[in-house]
Amino acid sequence: MAQRPALGVALLAAAAWSPGLLQPLFGDDHIHLERSLQPAEALGAYVLRGSDSGAWWTPPDLAIPYFRPLASLSFWPERVLWGLHPLGFHATNLALHVLATWLVLRVGRRLLPEAGALAAAVLFAVHPAHAEAVLWVSARADLLMTVGFLGAVDAFLGGRLLLGAACTLVALASKEAAVVLPVLMLALDRRAALLSGALAAGWLGLRSLVIEGVPPHPFVHLPGDPDFLWNAVGGTLLYLLDLVLTAPVDPVVGFPLMSTAWPLLVVLGLCAAALLGSLAHRSPHPTTARLGLLWLGLTLLPVLPVSVGERFLYLPSVGLCLLVGSVGLPRWLAGTALVFSLAKAAVFGLVVGRGHTAIDDALAAIDAHPAARRVVVADLPAGAALGFPHALRLHRPHRELDVVVVTLAPHFLDVDPAFASSVTRASDGLEVRAVSGPYLRSYLERAYLGEADLPAAATLDGVQVEVLEGDRDGLTAVAARYDGATTLALVGRGYHLEVLP
Repeated sequence: MAQRPALGVALLAAAAWSPGLLQPLFGDDHIHLERSLQPAEALGAYVLRGSDSGAWWTPPDLAIPYFRPLASLSFWPERVLWGLHPLGFHATNLALHVLATWLVLRVGRRLLPEAGALAAAVLFAVHPAHAEAVLWVSARADLLMTVGFLGAVDAFLGGRLLLGAACTLVALASKEAAVVLPVLMLALDRRAALLSGALAAGWLGLRSLVIEGVPPHPFVHLPGDPDFLWNAVGGTLLYLLDLVLTAPVDPVVGFPLMSTAWPLLVVLGLCAAALLGSLAHRSPHPTTARLGLLWLGLTLLPVLPVSVGERFLYLPSVGLCLLVGSVGLPRWLAGTALVFSLAKAAVFGLVVGRGHTAIDDALAAIDAHPAARRVVVADLPAGAALGFPHALRLHRPHRELDVVVVTLAPHFLDVDPAFASSVTRASDGLEVRAVSGPYLRSYLERAYLGEADLPAAATLDGVQVEVLEGDRDGLTAVAARYDGATTLALVGRGYHLEVLP
């Protein structure tokens, strides 16, 4: 009989996010797949270099180090099997979500009656906050970490220390945030806490030998940074709001919300926290309810210094699901969560599809200009900005292409051509002037710049870029000079890229 609920929640988890199977690759997906055919590199440090963005204003020494060998290595067999077809990669993410849902049911059965365990698994299967983790191929690390984390808890609670240790290593090798597992196990099993603690300490020691330091600001906000509390408190409120209702937990949209609508965010976030406290207070299973709150808070801690991202909620949401399972999940709430999940999957697919439109346009233009060895882009749509040079090289491996981004589109969501920049061709290149607002104001542009000053001029891959008007706080005009015989100039128009006439 126990197999029927397990099969049911597995099918529900697959159905809720199945629309993602049809979505294209997006953003960092192209970066991961470009390096996926070198599996030996996946076992070492992975450094995302700012210069790989193609943005001329990025300091050459800007680098983001990672050490997540299992997550990186997972793309290698898929690349061999599927090539660049996104369906296979999305299917793996969906399968991992189904596996995580089944593990939530197993852990729930160790802590709750059958009805409570099933409620926790159902909510986890369809929770709308899982959109980015399940639908974005690059969120693979969060999925693998959560599977390992849940597997370790389940094994340790069942007295299987060796299996628990193996699952702990899976979680740690997928993402460093799993180091909080030993602290959680202190509330459940002291032996398991000591074993997992030793493994976590050893892994952190290995990680310190492989990579140095942490990602720079604004990717990470460390204590002492002027915006550390703003990011940690605002991010916590956004996370709570997204878990209980829904919220745009993304730096591109979330940061402006944190800045302009903070009174509303504080009120709604505190209401969400009060609701969680109320559920724990009236739960007939107070021990599990408190464990759910501990799980939620503890697994959120490692991501609070990091710029907000909805995928970071995947593991913490297990705590919420255990809390709700200890109280009971009304059918209407499960149905509402499913509807929201399908809606978020549709919106995510729309955004990703529009971002890929610019990539398709660029590839078509490259094919139509076989002599081009360099691509210069003005007003690149923000939805295509992450990993754009990697996408072009990945899909056209036989072409030696340098890609230089002169400006990003000044508005993330606007598609009206009236919001586009004024782009004119010069005798030796092009000039770009802002029409509806200055450049370097969005999170993406600021992330590429980091803490450095904006250079008055820069040379990247044979393109000389000069600031004509403005600075890092209000860039309004820039010129790019290049060899027109071997350079393809593209300009953004809404979600499309067109050849500059």
